Amino acid sequence: MIQPTPSDLRPLRDRVELLEPVVLDGVGGLEWRPMTAEDVPAITELFAEAGRLDHPTVVVAEDEVAQLLEMPTVDLALDTIVGVEPGGRIVAYGAVIAGEEHRTVVWITLDGTVHPARRRAGIGTALLAWQEARGRQMLGSSEERLPAWLAAGTEEHVADAIALFERHGYAPTRWWLELERDLGAPIPQRPLPEGVRLEPYLDWREETRLAYNAAFEDHWGSQPATAREWDADERLESARPELSRVLVASDEAGRELVVGFVIVTVSEQEWALRGGSFAYIDALGVRAEWRGRGLASALLADAMRVYRDAGFALAVLDVDADSPTGAVELYEGLGFRESQRSVSLVKVI
Repeated sequence: MIQPTPSDLRPLRDRVELLEPVVLDGVGGLEWRPMTAEDVPAITELFAEAGRLDHPTVVVAEDEVAQLLEMPTVDLALDTIVGVEPGGRIVAYGAVIAGEEHRTVVWITLDGTVHPARRRAGIGTALLAWQEARGRQMLGSSEERLPAWLAAGTEEHVADAIALFERHGYAPTRWWLELERDLGAPIPQRPLPEGVRLEPYLDWREETRLAYNAAFEDHWGSQPATAREWDADERLESARPELSRVLVASDEAGRELVVGFVIVTVSEQEWALRGGSFAYIDALGVRAEWRGRGLASALLADAMRVYRDAGFALAVLDVDADSPTGAVELYEGLGFRESQRSVSLVKVI
């Protein structure tokens, strides 16, 4: 199918079918209200309770939840909601989050969860209806001439969540592989081509953001990372910029630029859940015009040696199962093996 281009499309405000706002008062016997800053610890605990079933090796940290408070595209009063039991415990949470920049699609993320003890009682269904109505309202005020998606994600084993989304017209659209690699196994040498050198990430922060946006431009659903988003992620407790590395080379005009990068995070809270210490490769990429020269494999092999020497037992990453760059084959060729899968569910608006 030929995809529409912006010139073929009317502004979203003229294309989106709006829905009546969904009122959740009384659903599940809960009080429903917007999230506040004071709710961050309780929502973090809710994610922990739900995560034991939904994402048992992943911890949603408190500072990750708190990021929502600083997002310029999020109005807590309109875009968030929590369900509170009579005793004051938050047992449901939802947020509707617009990206800060749109290049190929206006992507609205539907984030949320329901406490396991309160599931199968219609709360998740009502919460999703509220999210979709709000998401359509957000799109209906946009002048963008781009495709628009409402999207959510879950691990593949969470069959109830997938079924809920499918019943409401969301299609499983993209699969993601979590891969891990034992750093105690031999790590191969992968030499760099002449004219390309490794540098510490911290000396090239903004250049790396620009390289990231360029490297992922041809990846499914990827939209540019703004300077604010980049800085916010770097302030998270899990950020480990000192372990991140970049590749630097000169372009045809003789200007030095970042041509490849590996960005690392470390969540010690997750080590016991996975059975050992690990470094998480949050992003690895190479600019399109520099691919095919062995840069990614050299960067990854060097990164694994850095992590091993820092005392980590494993390297872990997630990759698009249909990556256009052949990333899955690259990782498997360097000893990574699949540990679990997740899926993105999308409704095209």
